[in-house]
Amino acid sequence: MNTLGLIATKRRNIQSGLEYDHLFPVAKMQDDVVIRDGNVKDTVHLMADVVNKYIDDTKLIAPKLKGKNLEQTCRNIWDFVYDHIQYKLDQKGLEQLRRPARSWYDRISGVDCDCYSIFISSILANLGIPHKFRITKYEGDWQHVYVAVPKSQGSHYLMDCVVDEFNYEKPYTEKFEYNMTTLNGLPIAVLSGPDPIQDEELYGILTGVDFAEIDYLEGMGKIPSDEQELRAIYNHLVRTRDYIMENPKSVLTSGGAAAHLQMLNYAIDNWNTPGRDKALEILEQEEERWNQHNGVSGLDGEDDDDGEINGLGAIKARKKFFKNIKEAVKKVGQGVKKVGQKVGEVAKKAVKAIVRYNPLTLAVRGGFLLAMKINLLGFAKKLYPAYLSESEAKTRGITTDKWQRAKNALAKVEKLFVGTLQGKAENMKKAIMNGRAAKQFKGFGELGEPATIATVVASAAPLIKVAGEIKSAGLTEKGEDTPADEKGFIQKIKEWWKKSFGKETALAPETVSDAEKAPDEKAESGDAESGDDKGNDKPEGEGFISKVGSFVKENPGKTAIGIAVIGTAIALAVSPKARKAVGLGAVPKRKHRKPKRNPIPIMNLN
Repeated sequence: MNTLGLIATKRRNIQSGLEYDHLFPVAKMQDDVVIRDGNVKDTVHLMADVVNKYIDDTKLIAPKLKGKNLEQTCRNIWDFVYDHIQYKLDQKGLEQLRRPARSWYDRISGVDCDCYSIFISSILANLGIPHKFRITKYEGDWQHVYVAVPKSQGSHYLMDCVVDEFNYEKPYTEKFEYNMTTLNGLPIAVLSGPDPIQDEELYGILTGVDFAEIDYLEGMGKIPSDEQELRAIYNHLVRTRDYIMENPKSVLTSGGAAAHLQMLNYAIDNWNTPGRDKALEILEQEEERWNQHNGVSGLDGEDDDDGEINGLGAIKARKKFFKNIKEAVKKVGQGVKKVGQKVGEVAKKAVKAIVRYNPLTLAVRGGFLLAMKINLLGFAKKLYPAYLSESEAKTRGITTDKWQRAKNALAKVEKLFVGTLQGKAENMKKAIMNGRAAKQFKGFGELGEPATIATVVASAAPLIKVAGEIKSAGLTEKGEDTPADEKGFIQKIKEWWKKSFGKETALAPETVSDAEKAPDEKAESGDAESGDDKGNDKPEGEGFISKVGSFVKENPGKTAIGIAVIGTAIALAVSPKARKAVGLGAVPKRKHRKPKRNPIPIMNLN
């Protein structure tokens, strides 16, 4: 991919850039990829890999180059690279693909067009701007690469720092383009711009960012290895665990952080051991016990269930997270994908199921539907005209213009719910149509306020995007304000709640102790004595109920959520069938163990 000598024939006078050194990580001399006699298609895919792998290299410089509009931003980036990084042609037959930090380190000696393109692509990706690598041919061979940023009507802003002018390209005889519209599996456009989904880590979990390598290999026509698939599942578990640990409220309405952390830690701790399959089997049984207790085991069309809100404000949805993980691991071990299957077909299906039943996805999807069902901030009222025919809209006094704007907004909101959250369009329609007036929720006593508002807050990140689509469609009424950050949006929800239902609603905090973050999988010694504070012996079931009573007195705000959790825990504590189902054995008749340290023990994985 050597650039023609007709351009960039002399070294330029570049600026030192010392004032920007602190914005780049320290590069190592081995931080580059060397390709000998690689064809252009091999090279451009590797360039994309370098951008993805080292995206944080330009994380600090990117916002400093953002302009007032797309053109100004592109010009700022081009000027910065042109003024600070020297051009030098790579040796013939040899391509060096430098990470951005290495290009910055080598800026005095110079880099080639591919390194320029990686550097520029990295900045654009950090700013959430979709773009392309444009590879061009001049006199026989593919010789050059630069960045093209789409604007309107098929035109582009051209960013080639080999030439001496922004938005210019040397006439070519042929081209092909590689779209950089995703970053680590995430659509680049959601990382920045108006009304973004703020929580990138949550969004990464919801979209299966850890499985991007599998998806990429499939797109390249390659079969992912067993090791790659197992590593992706493990990383998804760890990412989910870490997110819940830092954001315990995120699963408040789908079972609570303590229970999920214990289950996730159990799977993670046993992943790289001979006990992995047994651990996943136990976790699948625990999920099924949960489903039976909450009455969702025999749902008709269970795969279509996006989660309902029960009378306590908790999400009622079938749990199949570890079941799907177990099935995926089994398929990997049997090599099913290699026997008469389309490349990646089994892997892709398994990944989709794992992400769909992730506890965070369940919580967000349920909260999303609840927001529509209660007509949060008038969402349902603004969107429901889109489900009407044009004539029906007119009979209800809705203008054609407003009807069309509602349809435009709904199409984007539905794409978010169905595409990102893997929800069902018919469930979203039902929630919106039932909630457009929200008359049945006046007073709201039947849902339990703390749990219900927690459910909505759990889906705050996607709801910010919904608000943005409603606003951009011109459906926001005069005087309405839609904050683009999560903190401001949650405050807006609380203000709306008070205005709609005439009372304050405090979201009860959930904290996670050190014991819950890293639960001890082994019970205390079976010879240990246990009793109450006064030294009186108590059976395990009775001691647990007493503990729950104290918890409720001390935490009245959690009572609504706690009742559902308590019922589940009691079933496990005192029911022989429940304990046997998850391999815990019978309830001891005498005190043989000290109580677990968790405030509300959900399970006891031994």
